Order: sequence, then C-alpha cells, then structure tokens
Amino acid sequence: MPDNSGYFESFHEMTDAIRVRLVDDGIKEIDDIDLATMFVQCQSIFKNVEALSNQVMTEAAAIIESVRAVGKAIDDEVKRREQLELNR
Repeated sequence: MPDNSGYFESFHEMTDAIRVRLVDDGIKEIDDIDLATMFVQCQSIFKNVEALSNQVMTEAAAIIESVRAVGKAIDDEVKRREQLELNR
C-alpha cells in the first residue's frame, strides 16, 4: 500500500499556514481575495483528504477480505486434519 503520510503532512502544513495567517494577521484584516483564496485552499485540502480516505478504506476492505479468505482456508484445513485424526 502506498505511503500517504507525505500527503497528510503537507495538508497539515497548508492548514496550519492558513490558521496562523488568520490568527497573526487577524481575520478582520485579511482582504476578500485572500480570504476567498484560503477558503478554496481549504476546500481543496478537504476534497483531497476525503479522496485519500476513500482510497485507504477501499484498500483496507480488500485486505480484510483477503485475510478472511486465508483465515477460512486455514480453519477449514485444521478441521479437515482434526477429522482425519479422529477417523484413524
């Protein structure tokens, strides 16, 4: 599975930069264009994180299904061997 930690770190940095600017400059002092730009950046971050989350959940579901299938195969084989022992 790909390592997405760099994406998340980048999103944290971008969000922190926006937050710091809002606090340091004071939200009332930031002009309309900059506020709109920050809002669009936040929307973009949200959409990207949501897409990554969906990808991770999809991959996790596939892995869980694979693990279940392997576990069932092992369980079935153990039961088969136990039955062979009982029949001896």
